[in-house]
Amino acid sequence: MIADQRAMYGRKHQTVEDVQAFWVEWTARHGLPLVTDPRPVQPYVSEGRWVGDCPECNGGIACWDQNPHGCCLTCGHMYPIVWHPDTASAAETLEVRPGRNQHWRPHLGETVAILERENALMRHELGGR
Repeated sequence: MIADQRAMYGRKHQTVEDVQAFWVEWTARHGLPLVTDPRPVQPYVSEGRWVGDCPECNGGIACWDQNPHGCCLTCGHMYPIVWHPDTASAAETLEVRPGRNQHWRPHLGETVAILERENALMRHELGGR
């Protein structure tokens, strides 16, 4: 399973409300204003985790398909998350790989077909397993 933002914030943050409350607490504790920013962020998979890049500071944003927002804990900006239409297919295609080999960057033009070809190459290199 590809990890989502719940895994990144710990066991006690399992609902959208829990995660959003964490952002409020985190930004206040670190002296950051929590800024609602309308710029959309498209998630991608990096080493088995759903993440996005902050348009403000390029920090990492943990994402979760149940939460319509993501927050950069570096600068305190909260963004709408816009999932690629092929997200479910990509996740399914990546499931056969170890987490460290789960990568997908749809915002850079990487398609599910490319992921499937990579999987076929990996199976071939492993002797057809």
